[in-house]
Amino acid sequence: MKMSRRKVRETIFLLLFRIEFNTQEELQEQIKWYFEERTDIEGKDQIYTVTEGGKNWYETEHTFELILDEKEDLEFTLQPMDGEKPFVHTMKLKGLPKRPKKATRLRIQAVYESADCCVVFVEDLGFGELFPSSGLKWTEKIRWQEAEHE
Repeated sequence: MKMSRRKVRETIFLLLFRIEFNTQEELQEQIKWYFEERTDIEGKDQIYTVTEGGKNWYETEHTFELILDEKEDLEFTLQPMDGEKPFVHTMKLKGLPKRPKKATRLRIQAVYESADCCVVFVEDLGFGELFPSSGLKWTEKIRWQEAEHE
């Protein structure tokens, strides 16, 4: 089957348009922030990356455990990929039992609802038999667009 030059150009144009459209669509589905938690790792104040920017939101989920130091709240840093000023989001853990330093273990799960909305689930795991779990759970939505305007 022989194609005219015009038909070949039209086919190439359509293919390039389809590639460009798919690329733009994929970019809209990518997370544009690094989602981090500042914590004490081996005695040093460190940043733990919960989720990375540039990934598809529907494929991104992360669960980890954390031992609270002296804090009663969680502070998450939202670091834009474009180098803009980071935003700190504080998640209040209302009703968290008073325990000695480093005697509270939390399970934290970050799940995305969209490219600009992350739902954070936190569960009090206690600390062994000495400090049993309170059974408390917290849930909070963090929206990137709201963070940009604060």
